Amino acid sequence: MPNEHDQNGMWGFIHCKEKTAFLKGYGPEVGDCYVFTAIERTTKLVLAFHCGKRDVDNTEYFASKLNMSGGLRQSRAVSFLPTPCVDGQ
Repeated sequence: MPNEHDQNGMWGFIHCKEKTAFLKGYGPEVGDCYVFTAIERTTKLVLAFHCGKRDVDNTEYFASKLNMSGGLRQSRAVSFLPTPCVDGQ
């Protein structure tokens, strides 16, 4: 299948982890950060990437970038549904 690709996400954090950012009252610009990627399987071309929180808005934005590249039609996606947070964080 031409243009078949894999999607993955990598977790990191900016300044501190999400729990600490929440407890110290830091704004949304710090805490957990995810890098969403879509890589074409045979050429290893990066079709789309996006950095942001793991939420619906950022996931949809990544999907729109992937759609603009033409890759969404050939998607074999890992689930990008937001992970439920513990203690409402």
